[in-house]
Formats: sequence, structure tokens, C-alpha cells
Amino acid sequence: MSKNETLFSNIFASKIKLFFYLKNNTQKILKIIIFNFAISLSLIFIFLISFEFYLKKTNIRKTNLPKELIGKKLLEGKVFKHLLLDGSSSTSIFDPFLKINYHHDLFGFRIKSNEKKFTNNINFNNSLIVVGDSTSYGLNINFEDTYGNRLYKKLLLKKLVNISFPSIDINGINSKLNCLDNLLMSKSEYPNTIILGLFHNDLQYRGLLNLKLEKLKCVDATNLNFLNMPILLDDTLDIKKLEIDRLKLNNPFNYTFYIGKKSVNKIVYLFSKNFPYSTNQIKKALFKLYKNNSTYLLKKFFPEEYIFSTSLYSGINLNQKLKLSLQYQKLKINLKNLEKRTKNLIILYVPLNEKDILSTSKNIDNILAPRSYHFFRKICNESLIKNLKCMNGSLIIFDDLNNEEKNILKKDANLPEKYYSDLTNNDLAHPSAYTSELYAEKAFEIINSQ
Repeated sequence: MSKNETLFSNIFASKIKLFFYLKNNTQKILKIIIFNFAISLSLIFIFLISFEFYLKKTNIRKTNLPKELIGKKLLEGKVFKHLLLDGSSSTSIFDPFLKINYHHDLFGFRIKSNEKKFTNNINFNNSLIVVGDSTSYGLNINFEDTYGNRLYKKLLLKKLVNISFPSIDINGINSKLNCLDNLLMSKSEYPNTIILGLFHNDLQYRGLLNLKLEKLKCVDATNLNFLNMPILLDDTLDIKKLEIDRLKLNNPFNYTFYIGKKSVNKIVYLFSKNFPYSTNQIKKALFKLYKNNSTYLLKKFFPEEYIFSTSLYSGINLNQKLKLSLQYQKLKINLKNLEKRTKNLIILYVPLNEKDILSTSKNIDNILAPRSYHFFRKICNESLIKNLKCMNGSLIIFDDLNNEEKNILKKDANLPEKYYSDLTNNDLAHPSAYTSELYAEKAFEIINSQ
């Protein structure tokens, strides 16, 4: 017998022995595998609990918004539950991480540190009203540095009323505008300017649930806060079972258009819910490690935050299109009604990140961009409202860059530090003090050119 034949015979014999060994000891091997797997999972779980406890004890933040500022109101329909968040009344908090002061008045609206918190009446005559989410509220910066306050000072108006709050979506925006319309009409008051900020997550799925406002009951400034707004959840419309199943699978208060693997979505949701401090630290680490490609990476792990599309209705089903179209029509009606209640109406598109700026600063349609950009373009292009003006935040930032900075943005997806409101998160979305001044200057220029 040759050496090759001998070697082959030995290998074959070894495989036969291994086969019979595995066959005779299957249960024993499985027990060892299961035992080791259970030990590994237990160690990982213990580590996560310990890490979460450590982060909590060392005062590491789990969100950028102090919880003391948040007021909650739960609406319950026949199928869905919808959690409304808005500003808590008469609250003052100092954020030690970014050294930011947050002050709310009696109505839960953000104010300057030296303003009276307990004013029980607001006169909207010759005022500036700001409506939007966290980007208009001024997360990460002092109120004095928000674009609303900067514009208010330039216009020399009597009053600034910022009814924005983090997490407010397109449904919330429409509800506030609708309520504001009746309030101004009933009080016969005439603000100078109303500015609306639009951001990418304003079009999340939760924003398409049908909120029913009892408009005629909006007669006081307190009604502009969701905690006191006469509003109900109407989910009597036909809803596909598939959507209900997906909603149950994910966080019912933070569901989006994202259609991905249910198992991945569920794991991410459960982890972020049970380990909020660790989740925030992981997101920061991912931002730093994969900054040049953070949009692609993070949409895999945190899909609700990174939604890009080539048009307003692409990538969503018919039911979602109908609901999104309904919100679009509501906004058109609200803006048309407010046309006769104010001198100036302005819509500001707030960019998400560097990729968004590179794309949407071209100011054209049919490009890969956040869905809110297409929403912004559609409302601005189709509106017949005479005093409505539109501001593209991406274009404002891009035009402010010099040639060298533009080249760095295109090559490395990076901007100078002055454009970021929170460098630990590379937060470009929430306007910095510098970016807020750019927005205010542009708005002031638009108003004076009329």
C-alpha cells in the first residue's frame, strides 16, 4: 500500500471514529454547548447591568434632554396608544454636560433665564411664534442662542413665544398650528411672524396617527401645550393587520417607515429600552469610529433616525402614503388659515447631517434625502400662500463655507466645530449658536425683502 493510500485510509478511519463518537455522545456534547452558551450569556448580561449601573451612578446622560423638562400625556384609541410629550410647567434645569440652562414658563414654553415664569397671559400681537421639534426648541444651546431668539431680537418685536418641544412630529405640528389658528382668531391678535422648523424625524409613523383636535376649545395659550390641548386619538380608520403586528413588535411610541428584519428591530428596541445609558454611549462610539459613513452604519442599528428616500412617497405602502398625504393636506390648510393671521410665514428645513447638506443644498427634487426634505420642497413648490417663504438650512450652511471647507465636506464629510451643537455626538442636526445666527440672518433678510 502506498503512502497516499495509507494517509487516506487513516483520515477516513479517523472520520468514522469521530462520527460514531459524536453519535454516541450527542446529548453530552449538547449539554456542554448549552452550558457554555448559558454561562456566556449570563456573563454578558452581568457586564451590561454593571456597566449600566456604573454609567447611571457617574451621571452619564442617557438622553440630551433632562427628564425634569418633560411632561407626558397618553392618548388611548381602539388599537393604538400614543404618548404625547411637551414641556413641563414652570421648570428650571441646568445641564452640567453642556452647561446649558433650560427654563419653562407657566405654559411649559421655553423662555430666557430672566423672563417671568408665572405670567398667566400671553399677548400675541407683534410677536414671533416658533413651532417645531427639538431643533426649534434649542436643544444643546441656551435659549438666548436659538434661531428664534436671534430673529426676535433683529425684528425688535414685543414677544417671543416658542411652542416647540423635542419629539413633536408632523401630527403635533399640525395640531399646534390648528389650535393656534383658532386661538388667534378668538383673541383677535396678530403676530408679526410665525416660523416653522421641519426636521427628518417629523415624518415618523407615529406622526401619521390621526389626532383629532377639538379646535373651538383652543382659546388660551395653555391649550398650545399638548398636556392641556383638547385632543383625542382617532384610530377608527381601517389599519392593515401587518402594520399592527409590526407596531406591536417595535416601540409603539417610536415607530417609523423603516421596513427591516423584525428580529433585529426587536433586539435593538429591547436593548435601548432596558439599557438607555449604554445605548447612548454605543451611539457616541459609533459616531466617532464611523463618522465618514455614519449614516449607512447607524441606519442598520438605529433605523428610526436615518430615513432617506428619493421622493416623498417612495418606499412606503399605500396606507402610509394616504396618511402622509393627509398630514400634507392638513399643513396646507393650516398655513392657508394662518396666512391672514400674521404678516410673515416662514418654513425652515433643518438638515440632518453632512450627507444631507451635500445632497439637499442643491435645492432640487428627486434626490436621495430625508423624507422631510421632499415634504418641505412639495409644500413650498405647490403653496399659493402669498406671505409664505421657505428657507433651506442645508443651502444656508453650504453657502457659508469657504472653498477649502467645502472640499473637506465633500471629501471627509466634516465641518468646522462651530456648526456642531454637541461635539461628543457630532450633533449637526440641532443648530449650534453659530448656525442659529445664520438661520436668523437669512430669515431677517427674507422678511425685509418683502
